[in-house]
Amino acid sequence: MTSVRLDQVLEEALARSAEAAGETPSEFIRAAIRARIEAMSSQSAREALAPFIGVVESEHGSEARRSGAAFTELLVGRTR
Repeated sequence: MTSVRLDQVLEEALARSAEAAGETPSEFIRAAIRARIEAMSSQSAREALAPFIGVVESEHGSEARRSGAAFTELLVGRTR
């Protein structure tokens, strides 16, 4: 079992929110923790976007390939 200490403002907000959701504060906390864990353990943005990476073609493709170099030049110019 884990205990969590809340300041008074958070404790009051928890009570109001749990009541509005029709849950006990413990149920509300467990649901919030579960949602946060699921969000943290879900696939990365790269994994989610993998089917789309490299799919789009542009008539300005050569400019896009040079964007990293152009950005580096911009940063170098600012440090001088």
